[in-house]
Amino acid sequence: TDINEDKIRALVSTSKLDDLEFALNEKERLKVIDAISNLKILDPACGSGAFPMGMLQKLVWVLRKFF
Repeated sequence: TDINEDKIRALVSTSKLDDLEFALNEKERLKVIDAISNLKILDPACGSGAFPMGMLQKLVWVLRKFF
């Protein structure tokens, strides 16, 4: 996306202050949702599945901020 890097960092941050300081507008939110829906994750270890499950948890956490 062409969203400011500081806003993306704030989006994945756990600090509520980041959400207030670097809030996304509706257009940016839609871009993030679209990017996540087209995202593909590759598990570098092909092992227990902990990496893809961790990624899934983080993506769901980000999406919950929007709804």
